[in-house]
Amino acid sequence: MRPIVVTGQHRPPERFMVLVWGMVIAASYAAGQPVSPQLAAMLPGWGVVGWYAMFGAGGLLGALGLLWPRPEPGLWLERAGMFGAGAPMIIFAVAGLTATRRVSIGFGLAAIWGVACGWRILQINHDLKKIRHAEDGSNGSGMD
Repeated sequence: MRPIVVTGQHRPPERFMVLVWGMVIAASYAAGQPVSPQLAAMLPGWGVVGWYAMFGAGGLLGALGLLWPRPEPGLWLERAGMFGAGAPMIIFAVAGLTATRRVSIGFGLAAIWGVACGWRILQINHDLKKIRHAEDGSNGSGMD
């Protein structure tokens, strides 16, 4: 089997910080921190609980993925974490815009955070595809 090299920085601190922040937000909710009024206005009670649970689980999975010693399983975990961290931020941005009908820096940052997580998911998909093609000896073009 050929060695597999995933290019790029595997454990950048900014991604780790974003994922840990997701766990902090979920833990603050579990500790009794009041729910954002915009989020409460858009989501029913179970939706709010799901939002925080998704954020916390995404942060945990993503952080584990960044710490995982082998690249491929780490990328799978990081991808799940990025979805779990990004989707709640998009929901928050949409909730804030629909509840207040005003654009704010907070909603913009939430949307950017969600889009950045989505972009990272696409990068991970590309890296996983390269790993699969390196393992099976193809170049990914379908012409082998």
